[in-house]
Amino acid sequence: MILALLLSGLLLDQSSVPVAAQPINCDRGGAIHTFGGTKWIVFGCSDDQSTVVVSEAASPAAPFVFVIAPVDGHYTIHGEGNGSKSASDAAGDALKILGDDGLRALALSVQRTQK
Repeated sequence: MILALLLSGLLLDQSSVPVAAQPINCDRGGAIHTFGGTKWIVFGCSDDQSTVVVSEAASPAAPFVFVIAPVDGHYTIHGEGNGSKSASDAAGDALKILGDDGLRALALSVQRTQK
């Protein structure tokens, strides 16, 4: 529950839409992807555009989460956590390299799997 509130706050802080008008759940999918040499669990959100990327428990980056959301037509990546900085930086760099098209494709790939 706390993670859901944190993720909602991170997603909503990046939008000009009032908080009450935009509740978001990020529980679609749960696909394993490798970014920066470590495995991450990717979830799609109920806005059909945002993605949450969570480090696997055994990852050196754990605990760490990326929230990827569109803002003004471009995707932003926000990361938070206490794991290995080099592991999370490598994953963040790999996500940035995807660009808007790749991040949009990642979001769409997990949207197809609903919880």
